[in-house]
Amino acid sequence: MASEPSLLQMPDVALKEIAKKCDYQSIQTLRKVCRNLRNFIENVKPDYQFTNISITPNSYSLDLTLNESDDEGKEITIRYRKHGLNCYVSLIKPNGKNSERLLNADFGDCFCRDFAITMSSQKSIVQQFTLCHLSDLYVKYALDLLRKLKSGNWLLKVRSAYLYTDEKSMIADFLQILDPNYLETIKISIRRTAMTSTNMNRICELEQFKKAKELELFVSGSISCPVEYFSHFEKVRVYCGTVTEEMLISLKQVCPDVQMSGILKNVFQVFITSSNLSSFSIQLSRYCDRNLISSCFGPPDEQLSSQYTEKWILMIPGSENVILVQRNPSHVNCFGAPDEQLSSQYTDKWVLMIPGSKDVIVVEMEPSHVKFERKNKN
Repeated sequence: MASEPSLLQMPDVALKEIAKKCDYQSIQTLRKVCRNLRNFIENVKPDYQFTNISITPNSYSLDLTLNESDDEGKEITIRYRKHGLNCYVSLIKPNGKNSERLLNADFGDCFCRDFAITMSSQKSIVQQFTLCHLSDLYVKYALDLLRKLKSGNWLLKVRSAYLYTDEKSMIADFLQILDPNYLETIKISIRRTAMTSTNMNRICELEQFKKAKELELFVSGSISCPVEYFSHFEKVRVYCGTVTEEMLISLKQVCPDVQMSGILKNVFQVFITSSNLSSFSIQLSRYCDRNLISSCFGPPDEQLSSQYTEKWILMIPGSENVILVQRNPSHVNCFGAPDEQLSSQYTDKWVLMIPGSKDVIVVEMEPSHVKFERKNKN
C-alpha cells in the first residue's frame, strides 16, 4: 500500500491551495518546518487581511498584535523576548500562550525580518496601525526598531496611525515607515512634555504629514507651535494640558473684529486662508489657573462674575469694541457674548463671519472643550 505523499512531495498547485486555507498561525508553523517550505511560502506570499496591527516595544521584548477584525477575541500576539544573544518567540492567543521556540538571533532583528515578511503578504490596507512606546526607559530600543524598519526600503500601507510615546524625536521616524499615499489620519499622544515649533519643523516637512487629512494631537504639556502647521488638514483635534501665559498676553494685541486669544485667533485666521480645514477642536485637561490669568489682566470684574465664572473686560485702543474674557475651572473664553439662540445650558456657541466668504465659523464651547467648524451661513 502506497504511503501518502508529504507536503514537500505535493505539486505547487496543491501547496498553494493548502496555503490559502491556512491562518497566520499555521503559516508561521509551516515556515519553521524546513527551508524548502519557508522558501515556498515566502515566494507564494499568502494573502493576509489584517485590519489592526500594533507594536509594543521595551528593552527586553517586542509584542506584535495582529487582528483581521475588530473582535479582540480573534487577535493574536507574537512576543519576541530577549534571551542573552538569542530570542524566544511566543505565540499568544486570547486563551493563553500557544507555543514558544528559541532562535539564534537578536530579538529586534528577528522581529523586523518576520514583520517584513508578514507585511509583504498583506494585500489589503491596514485600517489601524499603533506603536505604543510605554516608557522613556525604552527610547533607544524603540528608535532602533523604527530605524531598522525604515532601512527595509518598504512602507506600510495604513489608513490611520497612532503613536503613543514619551519621546518627541520618535514622531518623525514613526511617520517615515508609513506610505503617504494611503495615510489619512495621524494620532499622536505625547506624555509629560510640551510641543514646540522646533519639534514640529522636521515633522511638517514629511510627505506623510502633508498628505494626511485628519490630525489628533494629545499633549500633556502646552502647545506653542503656530496653528498654521495644521492648516492643510480637514479636521484637527488638539488635547493639551493648559493655556500658556503667552496665549493670554496675546489678547492685548488682538484685532478689534476678532476677539480671542493668540492660539484661538490663529485658528480663526487659518480658517480664513485654508481651503481644506473644516473642523478644529481644542480641549484642556488641566485646571485654568486663576492666578495666571489675573497676573495678565488684573482682578476679575466683580459685577459680571459669578460663583463659578470669572470675567474680565479688556479695552481695545481706538475701538468701541471690548474683549470679554470668561473663565471657569477648565476653560477660558475670549469671544465675547455667546449667541443666546444657539447656546444651551451646558454649551455656549458663537458664529464668526469670514470676510469675503459665504461660510462662517461656528465656535462651540463646553467646560473643557472648544471646537471650531466651518459651515455655510445659509
